Amino acid sequence: MCLSVTTTATAVASQRLPATPSLPHGYAQYKQLTLRLDPQTHSPCSSQRVAMARKTRLAPIARLPVELLSYIFLLGAHTPDSDRLSEDECDPDQEHNDNISPCLQSSGTSPDVLAAVNRHWREVAIGTPQLWTRICVTIGDVMRGGAPFSVVSRYVSRSGKCPLDIYIDGRDPDWDFSETDSVGAVISPYIDELYDYTHPFRVEHMHHVLNILIPHVRRFRSLAVLTDRWAPMQTALDCLSMEIPAFVSAPRPLPSSLPLLESLVLMRCNEFVSYHSEFSPADQKDPGFLPFSALLRDADDPASEPVLPGLKKLVLSGVHTEWSALPRLLPPPQSPSPSPLETLDMSYHCTEVRPSERDFRALLARCPKLRTLSLRVSGPRSPDSADTCSTAQGASPVPLPHLERVTLGYDDPYAAAAVLDLLAAPGVAQLTLEDAS
Repeated sequence: MCLSVTTTATAVASQRLPATPSLPHGYAQYKQLTLRLDPQTHSPCSSQRVAMARKTRLAPIARLPVELLSYIFLLGAHTPDSDRLSEDECDPDQEHNDNISPCLQSSGTSPDVLAAVNRHWREVAIGTPQLWTRICVTIGDVMRGGAPFSVVSRYVSRSGKCPLDIYIDGRDPDWDFSETDSVGAVISPYIDELYDYTHPFRVEHMHHVLNILIPHVRRFRSLAVLTDRWAPMQTALDCLSMEIPAFVSAPRPLPSSLPLLESLVLMRCNEFVSYHSEFSPADQKDPGFLPFSALLRDADDPASEPVLPGLKKLVLSGVHTEWSALPRLLPPPQSPSPSPLETLDMSYHCTEVRPSERDFRALLARCPKLRTLSLRVSGPRSPDSADTCSTAQGASPVPLPHLERVTLGYDDPYAAAAVLDLLAAPGVAQLTLEDAS
């Protein structure tokens, strides 16, 4: 009896349901749906009819193959917005800033937004590791509250084994150009007010975020670190050196080289300190560690791999290092695969921490494919007089056959003349001289 009632109810329901010959592909299971019948009318309940209607009216984008939807996500997240592109064309400074890191060329739509639309989009977004490869850290991550840098951990995890582009911006727009925090400071003897300022991005924040990232250093494709003060930058240099196991969670065993790293940008964004002859803060003028210096232990072995064989861009602005050891990160000139470095930017170094002419020449000699050289209030230490230029000493210029653009922002004309004497670059098409004194 029970079987016959069920059969009858199903037959009645099938007579009341409309024919569905044009259902979209992929819904063959429609006929196998178990219908909840109204006990009085023996027809599908209203909620069931709404659900079936929604299934038959999917948005066109929901019917796309997963591979195509994934590609659309990549274009949407990693392509600059059209209004931003038009602004960049009118603002050369903004275009220069975008060249610091690929992370600054992304759109305003983050992968998190795409993953929050619905369940299907979330599955596609999380299943697209290339979508999570651009990691951007700002003071907003510190001031937002909650678990610090949880976004960084999430992106690193979801990016799988893909190369990473990392941008760490510890700058504060309200920074007062001080190197230490001020609590109850006197603004002026003529103003009866006290002044308080605490920089939101501190040393411990830099240490925390780099300890999340450095275990994945093999996947670094580009790294940009920008700070206001020197202390966070010094912490970044100590972490990147990977010399102190107790200080940074470096991978073990250490990699022999970092072949994926193409761009390294380290910027202390305080131009004013470079115009003093002595470094500030004075007790931290020693460079400490060279980035990735822990990988140089076997660099003297001819059979060892260069640490940064694929580096194409190096920017050191307001950041000094062990200049004598810096060239050893790059392949030697006689290597079968010479360094592909095309852009070298050294800016805003006070006289006390600039490289010697010998170290500067050694660095240029490791860059046979260099195309762009920018020196602003930097370069080799100034000669004592015009008679001490390189050519007067009989030193031959460094051959740079591919060099096309040279920018010299000089604070000493003798230093600028010494730099030009160092270069043998017949292909230079653009020479820019700026009086930066």
